[in-house]
Amino acid sequence: MAKIDIPSLVPKKRGTRTYYYWQPSGTLRKAGWKSIPLGTDLRAAMKAAEAENDKVEQWRNGGAAPRAVRKFIKGGTMDQLIARYSAEILPTLAANTQREYRSKLRIISRWAGPEQVTHINRKRIAKLRDVLLKPDAAGNVAANRAAGTMRVLVTLMKFAINADFLPEGTINPASGHNVPTPAPRDQVWSPDAVDLFVAAAKAAGQPGLALAILLARESAQREADLLTLSIRQWLVIPRHKLNPEDWERLAEPNPDGALDVRGIRVRQGKTKRWIEVPIVGETRRLIEQAVADARAASSTVLLLERRQEFDGVQRSGDTWLEPFTETRFQRAIAALRIDAATAARAIGDEDLATEIEDLQFRDLRRTAVVWLGELGLEDHLIAALTGHKLDYTRKILETYMPRTTKMAGKAVALRRERGTETPAAIERSRKA
Repeated sequence: MAKIDIPSLVPKKRGTRTYYYWQPSGTLRKAGWKSIPLGTDLRAAMKAAEAENDKVEQWRNGGAAPRAVRKFIKGGTMDQLIARYSAEILPTLAANTQREYRSKLRIISRWAGPEQVTHINRKRIAKLRDVLLKPDAAGNVAANRAAGTMRVLVTLMKFAINADFLPEGTINPASGHNVPTPAPRDQVWSPDAVDLFVAAAKAAGQPGLALAILLARESAQREADLLTLSIRQWLVIPRHKLNPEDWERLAEPNPDGALDVRGIRVRQGKTKRWIEVPIVGETRRLIEQAVADARAASSTVLLLERRQEFDGVQRSGDTWLEPFTETRFQRAIAALRIDAATAARAIGDEDLATEIEDLQFRDLRRTAVVWLGELGLEDHLIAALTGHKLDYTRKILETYMPRTTKMAGKAVALRRERGTETPAAIERSRKA
């Protein structure tokens, strides 16, 4: 048989007949290309194989490809760099960080994915910075997105140097990009704001939302962790895990009337350790009801949404329960914000209404930390709730715990209590 010079065209003899196949290389198979039977007619097989090779060439040049075939990534390009970074570095990061980085890496890929890494210089990066900081039609600048994208780009280009995409000793072209990091949010929910949000959630027939707000304030957990909280994570905390005096303070009657301490078991994002956070008062009662509702709905998720619509169409009859999606949860919080602000104005408190209109659910994590700080709790106790490593806690307190008058008063009171002044000297100063 004469040698066939068409790439990937392979003859296979079966008995007295020869069958022809278009058979992709190992590299092409990894990209999603599949072997194709071409029959027994050599001329037709050659024509079909050449057509398939043309598709591969178009794919390599950035053209269309079969649905199962992945996008072609040329060697040395930003897309290849992003693929390497995503495979080697991203899996080592926390889940929330991975989501944030993937979002920014998609922006970087759209900007310069097919470009060679060696062509990415300071001038091109400056143009990207200017585009990211350009105001939209309403005059707003997406400052957080710009700062986050440039921060990820700096990290990505550092990886490019370490992974030999750029020569050893290259100065990171993304460093010194001059995109200011926006000031961190310092909003803290006041007790009145929390009360109005919770009341609005109950009035809307959404006890799951009321529970989410109280849990976030009291346990300092993130939104994503609360939305996936399982009923199995609601448990009795054994006496030996608590100080005796703390157990006495936290114990409450269970449905059978016996005293116990219950809480949620959470895995801290930074330390990866599991801890139990005691839950008391109204929040405990809401959780117990939520557990009963979840079991009745055959759900394992604690926070459930009561729904009466399907695909945007209002349905008559009974409501049903299902876990919140991230999008629906955020929309529900936005609706509560309007209701709570309206309730504040109804009682004539315009300042409270203005405060509520600027609050976000993520501010509750900061709120929990601020309240603990105002009570004079030490860093390691706050870190036990937030999940940060102790040596990092002091750094993030500048973000999570804005200084307040209550804290200043607490400092002076403790200074006086623990200082060198004797009780008699303090009494004399009062009489003076």
